[in-house]
Amino acid sequence: TKAQKKFSLPLRLYHATLTIFLLTRAKKNIKRFEKTTKFFSEKVSSVEGAEEFLEVVGFNRTIGENDEIYFVFGNTDIESLKSAKETLQTTERLQVKIHRDKKILLINDRPPAAIKLSNDFFKLTSQEVKQEQVARTEEIELNKQLRTKAMRQGTRTSQTSRYTIIRIKFPDAKILQGTFRASETVKDLNEFIRENINVDWAMFVLKTSLGQIISDETSTLQDADLVPTALLNLVWNEEIRLQVKGQQHIDLSLKS
Repeated sequence: TKAQKKFSLPLRLYHATLTIFLLTRAKKNIKRFEKTTKFFSEKVSSVEGAEEFLEVVGFNRTIGENDEIYFVFGNTDIESLKSAKETLQTTERLQVKIHRDKKILLINDRPPAAIKLSNDFFKLTSQEVKQEQVARTEEIELNKQLRTKAMRQGTRTSQTSRYTIIRIKFPDAKILQGTFRASETVKDLNEFIRENINVDWAMFVLKTSLGQIISDETSTLQDADLVPTALLNLVWNEEIRLQVKGQQHIDLSLKS
C-alpha cells in the first residue's frame, strides 16, 4: 500500500547509508562522510529525520573550514552501527488504530441531530491534493471522449474525505454511531457492530435507505459510498432472532 511504501522508503535509505559507510570504512578506514556527496544529497537529505537518525546511531554533525558539513562517526564501537543496521531490517510499521468515538442514540419521537463534521474530515495531505489534481485532469480529458454515464462514474474514484461517521439504525429505534477511516472496509464496520451487540454471533445485513444491501466485506467504505457520512439500517436474520428470543428470552439489540 501507499502507507507501507511511505514507511519503508526511509528505512531502506537509512539502511543503505549505514551499509555504504560500513563498506567504505572497512576498505579505506574512513570515519566520516560529507553531506554534499551525491548519494546523501539526492537520496538521504530529502527524507525527514535522516540527520537526526545519524546522530542517534553515533554520528556527530560537524562543519569544516569551508563551511562544508560532515557527519563524523564518533563512537569507536562499530558494532553499534551493525546493530542499528539489523534493527532497520526487522522494524515493522506501527499500526495506529482510530478512535471510534462510539455513541448510542435514541430516536424516540425526534430524529437524532445532524452529523457535524470538523475540518479534519476534509483536510487532505499535500500528496492527496496532488492525486486529486491529477484525477481531475484525467477526468476532464476523459469527459471529452464519448462515454456513458456509468463509465464516467466509474472513473471518478479519488478520495475526497479521510474519515467518515456512520450511523447504524437498529429495529428497536436505537442508533449506533462510529468514526472510521475512509480506507477501512465493510468488514471493519461489521466487526464494530458485533463488538456492540448483545449476541455477537447473530446474523444481520446492512441496508441503505434505498434498500441496497452492503454485503461486500472487502469493499472500502469510500468505494461503498459511505463517506463522509452514512445512515444504514440493520436487519436481523429472522430465524436467528426468533431462536435467541425463544432460547435466551432476550431481544437482539445493542449491549446495555
